Amino acid sequence: MERSEKMIQNEILDFLRTREIGYFWQNDSVGIKGRKRETSYRPNGVPDILGVVGGKFVGIEVKTPRGKISVSQEVFRERFIRSGGIYILARSVCDVLEICKVNQFC
Repeated sequence: MERSEKMIQNEILDFLRTREIGYFWQNDSVGIKGRKRETSYRPNGVPDILGVVGGKFVGIEVKTPRGKISVSQEVFRERFIRSGGIYILARSVCDVLEICKVNQFC
């Protein structure tokens, strides 16, 4: 049985909290009839988990092993990275740990 995005997201949040890595929270996006509505104040594609660690803003988009990011998520990722944020596409806790080590905040 494939784990759901919600299960993976909870595993990642538990991992970050138990190791006291920065300050992270779940980003609850509100949608209308299953579709997120973009406004000038809230763009589409915002990651599932947001946080701050070592003075850097971090966004973690959670996907199952077969999940794909949408066009709006790709646009957000490019703008986020260009603005100095750290963006992680995570399919497991291992993906987060790898980026943590590369950016030296784990």
